[in-house]
Amino acid sequence: MVTTRSLKRRRRAGILTGIVVMAAAVFFVMSLGTQVAAAQNMLTLKGQVVAIDSYDKTLTVTPQPGQVFGAEGLSAVTFAVDKQTSVTWCEQNKSFDNLNVGQNVSVQYHREKGRLIADSISVQPVVLACYQ
Repeated sequence: MVTTRSLKRRRRAGILTGIVVMAAAVFFVMSLGTQVAAAQNMLTLKGQVVAIDSYDKTLTVTPQPGQVFGAEGLSAVTFAVDKQTSVTWCEQNKSFDNLNVGQNVSVQYHREKGRLIADSISVQPVVLACYQ
């Protein structure tokens, strides 16, 4: 026999489930919006690696001749590297630890809270170096 008390419990459970589902949907939509905004603000800088800080996980690049970075025209640009940063070399996945000073790279990045975050770092090898 269904009592009034059990009906109230079912109704409350249904309402709580609805609230949880709605909160999850809002969170999902907000995270997609952040990813789209980051993709729209993606920038690229090509240059030579002049410093690597393994402790702070940063990479400093001197822009290629003729490529000016920002209004300041900086001679070197430092990027933060995180777990989401992909590193490729000859179309193979590598890690931050595989990077070396002197390599030519192409860095895709975005600005976040005043910092430059590297999204991907592609090492530009010497011609035919990938085929040896």
